[in-house]
Amino acid sequence: MSGQFMPLDKDANMQATHYAQFFQTALSITPLLKGGLDNPEKAHFNPQQDSKVAIKQLYNYWQMQHPEAGASYWLTRGWTMLIWQPLYLAFIGVYATHAVPKLSLVGQYQGDYGLVAGFTLPEHRLVTGDLLALIAYSGQELKLLFASLREQFALQYRLRPGFVAHLLADSILVNLTALQQLRADLDVYEQAKLWFAAFDLPNKHLSALYKAPEAELWSVKRISCCMYYSLDDGD
Repeated sequence: MSGQFMPLDKDANMQATHYAQFFQTALSITPLLKGGLDNPEKAHFNPQQDSKVAIKQLYNYWQMQHPEAGASYWLTRGWTMLIWQPLYLAFIGVYATHAVPKLSLVGQYQGDYGLVAGFTLPEHRLVTGDLLALIAYSGQELKLLFASLREQFALQYRLRPGFVAHLLADSILVNLTALQQLRADLDVYEQAKLWFAAFDLPNKHLSALYKAPEAELWSVKRISCCMYYSLDDGD
């Protein structure tokens, strides 16, 4: 039945195989996506414990690196660093391995140069199902994760809901337009509608997708601003 999801087989060997495939696929995309099974509480950014120190360090890095840019830039860089990995992991689970881990509990590590890179997941049964179900499940999990991280972030720095929603919509659309290079069978616009529904994002943001004259692939005109122009060497 469409729209249903279920945990994978309880067999430990089966779970280990699926997790190995998931981690290997993530690592093949970029070495920054190095993950494993461990207690997420060991990570710097964790939805279930106080990440205040790590969040402050992340924000301060971008503030000190580009003092001329202002708070909007520091907020944008800080928050997008916290959401990029979980979104990638959701896309890997939905479109590559067809099995999604417990993303609401993912822990993330503080990397060098203001990056958030590397992650850990608890030993929790992966979820499988059809495409609709996996997107819905991923949205459900990531909404919990992002709400917790945003709550922690907002204890120190003001994050407006609209600001967060715009950055999330852009990130989803950018990921989908990159995915179309590998999955020509997917209709980016239709997939975007499914992801927006999973995150309760308004469909008006779909207008950011466009096709240039005679182009076959979709492109994105960002809803939010990356604030790059605010840098001394930006435009």
